[in-house]
Amino acid sequence: SVKVRDGKTAYETRQYAVAVPLLRNDYNKADLRLERGRLAFMLGESYKALQQPEEAIQWYERAYDNAYGVEALREKAYLQKMTEAYAAAAQTFQDLSFEIGSPYEYRKDIQACELALAWQKDTRNPYRVRTTDFNTGKAEYSPAIWRNGQLVFTTDRAGTQGSAIYNWTG
Repeated sequence: SVKVRDGKTAYETRQYAVAVPLLRNDYNKADLRLERGRLAFMLGESYKALQQPEEAIQWYERAYDNAYGVEALREKAYLQKMTEAYAAAAQTFQDLSFEIGSPYEYRKDIQACELALAWQKDTRNPYRVRTTDFNTGKAEYSPAIWRNGQLVFTTDRAGTQGSAIYNWTG
C-alpha cells in the first residue's frame, strides 16, 4: 500500500511489476557507470521475481558490464542453468570462477551443466512429463483439499475472483 514514485522504492517494497518501467527509465537517464550497474542489477532481480528469466539474464549481464560485480555474474549463471542454457551456464560459471580467483568454487555447477548437456543428447527417453489440465503459464501454488474433496489453490491468473492487482507480479 506504499505510494511509489520511483523505481528504487518500488523495488525495495517488492512491487516488481511497478518497478520495472520506472527502473528502466532511471537506467536510461543514469550517467554514471556504477549507477547503471546498480539499476541493471535491480532490473535483473525484478525480472527474476516476475518469472521472466530471459529478461533477467540480459539485465544481470548489463549489471556486470557496468561494474556491479560478481553477484550479477553469479545470478546470470544460475538463471542460464535454470533455463537449460547449459553450455552458456558452464561458460559463465567458468568466467565466475576466474573472476573470484577460485577455479574450484563452481566446479560442481560446471559438472552439472556438462551432465545435463549429455542427458539432452541422450535419445533414450523412457519418461514423459505432462502438465495437468489446470496448469497454466501463471503462478499456481499452495494446493489444498477443501470441502467435499475439492482442490483449491492460489493463482495469479486473470479472470479470478477479486480485481486488485498484485504489484509484486503485476
